[in-house]
Formats: sequence, C-alpha cells, structure tokens
Amino acid sequence: MMRSGSVTRLLGVLALAALCLLLVPTAAPAGRTDFEEKTTVEGGVPIDLGGVWLLVAQTHLAEGKYRTFLELLRISPGMHAGLSLHLLDVSLPKDIDEAVKAANKQFTPWTPGANQLAALARGWSRLPRAPKKDPKTDLLFGQVLFTVAAPERFAQAFPRQDEGLRNVLADSAVSLQIVENYRPLPVPPGPSDVVMTQLMERRSIYGVKKASSAVLEGDQVTGFIAAGPGFPIPLNFRGTFRMYCLASCVRRTVVGHAP
Repeated sequence: MMRSGSVTRLLGVLALAALCLLLVPTAAPAGRTDFEEKTTVEGGVPIDLGGVWLLVAQTHLAEGKYRTFLELLRISPGMHAGLSLHLLDVSLPKDIDEAVKAANKQFTPWTPGANQLAALARGWSRLPRAPKKDPKTDLLFGQVLFTVAAPERFAQAFPRQDEGLRNVLADSAVSLQIVENYRPLPVPPGPSDVVMTQLMERRSIYGVKKASSAVLEGDQVTGFIAAGPGFPIPLNFRGTFRMYCLASCVRRTVVGHAP
C-alpha cells in the first residue's frame, strides 16, 4: 500500500515535472537521435517484437486514481543483440494529447480509440519533434537504456525483486525495461520561494502476459526520481499497460489472446 505522503509527493512530481504531459519519447521520424540509446537482450526472446508501437501505461497512484503515460517505440532487428529499440521523441497528435491531459487531470485511465490508432498508424513517421524549452513541461533525454529479457533470464536481468516486480514477471512471456535519464532544462528567473522540481529518471518494467498480432499487454511497475527537496529515493508504483502495433505487425500469438 502507498502511504499518503508518497502519493502527495508523486502528484507534486507529476505537476511540476509535467509527467501529465503527452510527450512521446527516440529518434525523429528519420531515425536521428540526440541522446544515447542502448539495447540489451537477455536470453532467447519468444515473441517477435518488431514494429512501431504505441505504449500506453496506466500507473495506479492511489485508490481510484490513475495516470496514463504514452510513448512511441520502434523495434527492429539488431546486428548483435538481435533487437534494437528506439524511443521516438515526438509530440502526439492534438486530439490524443488533449484527451490524455483531460483524463490525467481527472486521474482516470485513458485508452486509444480505433480511429485514433488508425490515424496514428498513418502519420506516426511525420510527427514533429517534442519541444525542449519549458522545464515545467518538456523532457530533455540524456540516455535511454532498454533491456529485453526472456523468462529464463529474469533472475539475472532483475536480481533485486520486490513483491511488485515479482508479480509483473510472474507468467510473463517476455519483459521489457526502459530506463530514461533526463538532463535538466534551464530554469527561468522566478520568485525565490518557488522551487522548480525536474525529473531525473523514470524506470519502467513491463511484463507481457498476453500477445496477439497487434497488441501486447500485461502488468508494469514504474519508479521516478526527481531533483529537488523531499525526493531522496524513487517513488514506485504499479499498473498495467498495452502496446498497440502501428506498423510491421506480423507475428504469431504465443501467449493468450488480446481482446
């Protein structure tokens, strides 16, 4: 159970560091990145993950309160590890952006509609780069680390497992960890009694429990580290997720069936 103080601190992080924003994090549509990325693959991955994905994560903040986080991922074959993951650092379409902001303001879950997914599938490669000017709303990536692990390597990939992580990994066909490290943005002059809090790191671990030709889903845990007073340790939260394939989605079903 989350203590009320932890929930309050997280809500402060969300407000001040703009996690309620829809900024989709790697590369521009052409594949360019201005931050470091690294993919590590542990074991033989039993699911074909190739494609362009919309990752929709629902983080459970407190009883009846949720926060939706969206990211665009591109997964392609790699020369050595077998997979190469990229985080697309772009802004989402206005209708999706506004819908998620409204849902997050009410702390209610959000899921994409069929028309939104179809439009995003047509236009993901032309989305503009995410802005990097406002420290209250924008995220400046310094490094993004991906780890994809098969079940037989869960213990090696995640040697320190609490109850929440064990539940995420239990019965999962594959796991995906994304560690995002952020660089600080310049803070404009302001009142001396106002302290600007910016995110330093977001670490998310996803366990795929169901897979179909176009949807992966399961459980997840996410931890945040923020720069500023009152945040000496990460705040960790559980939730669920779905990954919707937008392009290159040819794969066989290996576990369960996504509805």
